[in-house]
Amino acid sequence: MPIRFGEFVIDEGRRQLFRNGEPLHLPAKQFTLLQLLIERRPNAFPKRELHDRLWPAIHVSPDNLASLVADLRTALGENAHHPRFIRTIHGFGYAFCGDSESPPPPPLDDVCVATLAGQNVGLRLAVGETILGRERGLAGAIDNPSVSRHHAAVACSPDSCVIRDLGSKNGTFVGGVRISAPSQLHDGDVVDLGRVRLVFHLAPASSTITVTR
Repeated sequence: MPIRFGEFVIDEGRRQLFRNGEPLHLPAKQFTLLQLLIERRPNAFPKRELHDRLWPAIHVSPDNLASLVADLRTALGENAHHPRFIRTIHGFGYAFCGDSESPPPPPLDDVCVATLAGQNVGLRLAVGETILGRERGLAGAIDNPSVSRHHAAVACSPDSCVIRDLGSKNGTFVGGVRISAPSQLHDGDVVDLGRVRLVFHLAPASSTITVTR
């Protein structure tokens, strides 16, 4: 179950952290530390137990944990003197101190049901129709001169997506074949819009990521 705290949402099942709906990369140890502290909230985690959970059967310097906590605080935009999320219990350990809750289910038409991703492009597709093109302000905006202003459209239901070309100059291709009629997309399909290559993936059924329009 995803957990919201402040502007963040942690999705433990997918091992991802989001800030204001955007993915935030955390190194594996930082993510595990945050996960452990949230799971134990509001109780404190002793330093020795954290060491054992983060570096099992490995001897590391006690400074490693302090450094890891400092790096996580930096990633979350806080500092030890004014903690929003991680409290230091001197001589004992650390505790998660932020307000947390399970976010309510987003409206159906805001749920991310699929993604299209490629070099410098990452699009999340919601239920309904998403226009893909070069025009600024589109939910499916792609900044590339080989892409038409309104190049293609992807219509999604909760469990499937269909793409159609919108009379683009350079064509819409699925699996290397130029489409002239609406085409069903399958997980892993390669989609070419002009010179832009994207890979289509259905989102996990448990996804709670919302699409900003």
